[in-house]
Amino acid sequence: EIKDAADKEQKLRWEIQREEKKFEEMSETLVREEKMIKMQEDELQLESDKIEKESQTKKDLLNTLISEENNLTPGMDEEILFKFERIIKNKSGLGIVPVIKGVCTGCHMMLPAQFVNEIRAGEDILFCPYCSRILFYQHVEGETDEIEDVDIHGR
Repeated sequence: EIKDAADKEQKLRWEIQREEKKFEEMSETLVREEKMIKMQEDELQLESDKIEKESQTKKDLLNTLISEENNLTPGMDEEILFKFERIIKNKSGLGIVPVIKGVCTGCHMMLPAQFVNEIRAGEDILFCPYCSRILFYQHVEGETDEIEDVDIHGR
């Protein structure tokens, strides 16, 4: 019985040592994981602070631009401002384009001659009938000031 008890004691000591070794490994793993989590939290906090700074900078810039817009557009027709803002959103920021040689440079469509003459006169704000952008006339070297009427019968 003493031998059996000694064997059993030896077995239990061996199991205790094995469990203690597992416990040490788990403790080391836990410490490593806690350090890694702390590093990731620090990185996350730095990135969060950076994003917050950028966001605040963008908000300040937006407020400045809104203030400049309000200074530039007093008394302007609200409907035209609304249309322009909608055009800017829908056309990737390109809302005002030149007409060169009778062609809208926004959509590259040929515009009617009379319409181009109205744009050239510059008396009203005119929108492209195809892409809805605001148009202005841009003279190109070598272009005549008058748009020639083409006779469809060849005369």
